[in-house]
Amino acid sequence: MFEKFFNRLSNEERSRLQPSGTSIKGIADIPLKPLGQLTLNVRFSEGQKERIQPLTFVVINIPSNYDVIIGRPGQCAFFMVVSVGHGTVKFPTERGIATLQPSQEAYVVEGESPRSEEDKQRLITNPKYPEQRIRINLSLSQETLSYLEKLLTHYSDVFAWCPEDMTGIPRNIAEHELRIPPDVKPVVQKKRSLAPERSLAAYFKDLNKACPKDCYPLPEIDLKVDSLTGYPFKCFLDAYKGYHQILMKEEDEEKTAFHTDKGILCYKKMPFGLKNAGATYQRLVNKAFASQIGKNMEAYVDDLANPNKVKAVLEAKPPKTKKEVESLNGKLAALKRFTSKLAERSLPFYKILKNCSDKKDFKWTDEAKEAFNQMKQHLASLPDIAAPETGELISVYLSIAEEAISAVLTIEQNTAQVPVYFFSKTLKLAETKYPPLENLALALVQTARRLRRYFQTHPIQVVTDQPVKNVLEKPENSGRLAKWAVELGEHNITYVPRKAINAQVLADFIVEVPNQINNEVNTAIAEPFNPEAWKLFTDGASSVEGSRAGLVLINPEGLEFTYALRFDFHTTNNEAEYEALIIGLRLAKEIKVQKLEVFTDSLLVSSQVNDSYVAKEPNMRRYKEKSKELMNTFQTCSVKQIPRSQNKKADALSKLASLTFAHLTKKVLVEVLKAPSIDELEVVVSVA
Repeated sequence: MFEKFFNRLSNEERSRLQPSGTSIKGIADIPLKPLGQLTLNVRFSEGQKERIQPLTFVVINIPSNYDVIIGRPGQCAFFMVVSVGHGTVKFPTERGIATLQPSQEAYVVEGESPRSEEDKQRLITNPKYPEQRIRINLSLSQETLSYLEKLLTHYSDVFAWCPEDMTGIPRNIAEHELRIPPDVKPVVQKKRSLAPERSLAAYFKDLNKACPKDCYPLPEIDLKVDSLTGYPFKCFLDAYKGYHQILMKEEDEEKTAFHTDKGILCYKKMPFGLKNAGATYQRLVNKAFASQIGKNMEAYVDDLANPNKVKAVLEAKPPKTKKEVESLNGKLAALKRFTSKLAERSLPFYKILKNCSDKKDFKWTDEAKEAFNQMKQHLASLPDIAAPETGELISVYLSIAEEAISAVLTIEQNTAQVPVYFFSKTLKLAETKYPPLENLALALVQTARRLRRYFQTHPIQVVTDQPVKNVLEKPENSGRLAKWAVELGEHNITYVPRKAINAQVLADFIVEVPNQINNEVNTAIAEPFNPEAWKLFTDGASSVEGSRAGLVLINPEGLEFTYALRFDFHTTNNEAEYEALIIGLRLAKEIKVQKLEVFTDSLLVSSQVNDSYVAKEPNMRRYKEKSKELMNTFQTCSVKQIPRSQNKKADALSKLASLTFAHLTKKVLVEVLKAPSIDELEVVVSVA
C-alpha cells in the first residue's frame, strides 16, 4: 500500500498500523524500509458476485500511480486465477465465478471508507445489464441525485450496452473521403508489423502526402472554454479512443491497403492517423448535433484542459528519457491558457531536448529537477479563469525574461483582477538580442496576434510602467517597431500606469522587467552621459544606386557636425559600415578628440572590433585591424551597437549621399571617397 492511499484512510484505520520487519527491494531499484503494516478487509466484486477477505498490506512511501498492489499471498487468499495475456482475473464467490477486467477496481471496505460509500451510489439504469452501473458524485444534493437517476434511466437506450449496440455512422451522415488526385501514382508499402506502439500516422505517411488538405474550419478551443462560463453543471465526454465509427468511402477503401503476415488488408472504417480525419469528425458532430451546438452542447477536436490533464502532470515522475520529456512538454502545452509564464517555467525542459541529440546524451539536470517541482506546485493551485462579456474592458499585463516573454489578460470582477488568458512564448535567438523595451513591445504584439479575437472585440488597456507607448507611437520609428505600431493600430489600445497588484494570481507579473536586465531598459531610455566624451554615430550601406555613408559627430556641449559620404568604388553593406567607422575615427583624430564613444547599428562591425565575433574573410580582417589601430590612438574609445531606430540621422545622411549634392545645404559636409580605407589612401576630395 502506498502512503498517499494510506493517508486517505480513517483515523481509526491508520491507528492500526504496526511495525514491520519486512524489507522491500526492487521498486525504484533501491531497498525500502516500510512505514509499517496494516490489516484491512478488501472486497473484489463483479455485479452481485463478490468476495471479502482480510489482507495485510506493507505501507511504503514512494510516488506511484497506484493505491495498492496485490501480491501472490493476496491472490491466493481470494483463490484468484490470473491471465496476464488476457489481462483478466477470475475468482470464486458464493454466486459463481467472478471476472475482473483491467478497468475495474477493488475497494477497501474497512470502516467508513469514502470509496465504499461511493460504490453504494452506483446506479443500475438498465435492468438487463445490472453489472454495468453508473457511478455518481456523492456531493450532489438528494434532489439532484433523484432527478439524475430518472434522467439516465429514461434515456438508457442511448448507451451502448453491448458491441451489437454500436451500429456505426450511416454513410448519409458522414464518411471519410481521401480525394487523391488522379495523377498520383500508387506507392508500394512495406510489410507492416502492426506493433501497438507504432504511430498510425507513420503508416499513412505516403497516403497523407498524396491527400490534399481539407480546409473545413475546426472550432477555436479557447472559445469553447469561454462558452462554458455561467453554467452551473458541466459534463465532459472525452472520445479518446479514436474515431472507429466513421466509414471510409467505398472507392477509397482499397487505397488504405497494407501488407501483413495475414495477407493484404484494408480499412473499411476511418482509422486514427489519416490526414483530415479531424475535419471529417468535426463535420459529423456539427451535422449530428446541429440543433444543440451552441445551446447546451459544444464539440471540438482538440486538447481541452481538464482536471485529469492537470492530475497527469501532478502524478508524473521525473522523466528518465528524451521521449518522457517530450511527453511532459505535450501535457503542459494543453494547460498553456491556465498556466502563468509557462514558456519561462518550461525552459529547462526545452534545453534538455536541445542538448539531447542521442538517447545516450539524456541528462536530467538539477535545473530541470527544480523546475519540475516548481511546475507541480504551481499546477496544484491553478486560478479560476473568467470569460469577458461582449465589449468589456480587458487589461493586459506584460513581463519579459532573458529567453521568454509573457502576458496575461484580465477583467475586473468585484474590484479584483481575474485572469482571462495566460500567454507566453520562448524567444528566438535573434529576439533575445532585442533591447528590453522592444521585447516588451514584442510581448504585446505576439499576444495581440495569438489572442486576436479578444483584441478585435474588446477595448484593451495595457498596464505598464515602461514607455512602451512612446516606443511604438513615435512617427519616426523605422524597421520592426514601425511595423508593429501599424499592426497594433487596428486595435483600440490605451496605456495606463501600474498600480499595486493585489491579486495573488498576478503575482508573477508584479515584476515587469527583471533586475538583471532592468539596467538595459534604462540605457535604452536614456544613454549614460559622459561630459568629456565626444559621440560618433555612423551608418553605411550599399545598393544599386551606389555605396555611401553618414556620420554624426557630437561634441560634449551637444553641437552636431554632419557628414554625407559617397564612395567611388563598390562595397558590400558590411564594408560600407566599416568605411563609415574608419572615416569617422580619422575625422575625430584630426580634430584632436581624446575620448570618443562610437555608435553603429551594425552588429557585425561592433562585435568584430570588440572581439565578440571572429573576422574570417580577408577584407573583414583588414578592416577590423585598421579600425582597432585608429581606436588605439584615443585616450578612450568604445564601439557600441544600437538599434537602427536610434541611428536615424546617420542613416538619413547615408541615403542623401546616394543622391545629387545640389540640393543639400552648406550645413551638411558632403565628400567623395576615391578608394577603400584599407588601401591606405586617406585623400578625401571635398565637393561642398
